[in-house]
Amino acid sequence: MHRSPVSINILQKAARIGAAVIIALSAPTALPVRVAAGCGITLVGVARADGFEVFSAPHRLLPGVVGHFDEAGRGVLAIS
Repeated sequence: MHRSPVSINILQKAARIGAAVIIALSAPTALPVRVAAGCGITLVGVARADGFEVFSAPHRLLPGVVGHFDEAGRGVLAIS
């Protein structure tokens, strides 16, 4: 779990070690989302106790975990 905004540096390090998923408390900006998608990394942001948003590569999540996709194409889940 990453507490500050996801940087390109974090994504490069994650890709270098073969990390498949990054979870962050904050929302990423557009550039890290594009880089994560290009590297095939599942980028989860706005992670809270009641839900989270998937910004790239949602295929790694279990079927049914992503509740719906918003207008930007991000997977969104609200845990109840």
